[in-house]
Amino acid sequence: MSWPLNETTTLRAVHSAIVAAARAWFGDAVQQYGAYEPWGAGGENPDADAEIKTPALLLELESIEPDDTDAHGPGLIAVRCAWAFHAILSQRTDDLQIALPEFAAAAIALIRRAESLPYGPPLNGNRWGLGEAVGVPEAVSARPGPFTPGLNGRDSWLITWEQVVYLPETLPTD
Repeated sequence: MSWPLNETTTLRAVHSAIVAAARAWFGDAVQQYGAYEPWGAGGENPDADAEIKTPALLLELESIEPDDTDAHGPGLIAVRCAWAFHAILSQRTDDLQIALPEFAAAAIALIRRAESLPYGPPLNGNRWGLGEAVGVPEAVSARPGPFTPGLNGRDSWLITWEQVVYLPETLPTD
């Protein structure tokens, strides 16, 4: 990165950029994109849960914490965001327990996609088109997700990663 860093973004912009990148990467192979909504404790609302169209790839911002490991410029703060894709398939999917990790691996490929900045070599990770306002993904992993196998006819894998995001020190007023 070049210093001082001046680029900032918002969490809303990062979320939108990640969903747009997923839509461009998977296209019509995925039926539903958007934000992950837990629909109550443990996804217990079957009416809301039934709205998921599979295959689905839903994004969740799991946590945010200050990030002091990287220098940053005046007027901005660095936060380490823990993101998660919920890759959800129908229980009727052929070879479901093979298809789920394959779906997860395809999401990992998107997260780790090399992206170049104008002044340097390719980076090993997707910045979602937001340049220096977002760091490279770290700690990318996948595991079985929170859906109980067979719950409402679906199962899932969870793909997680951390990414530093540079935000303005003050919240936007609009």
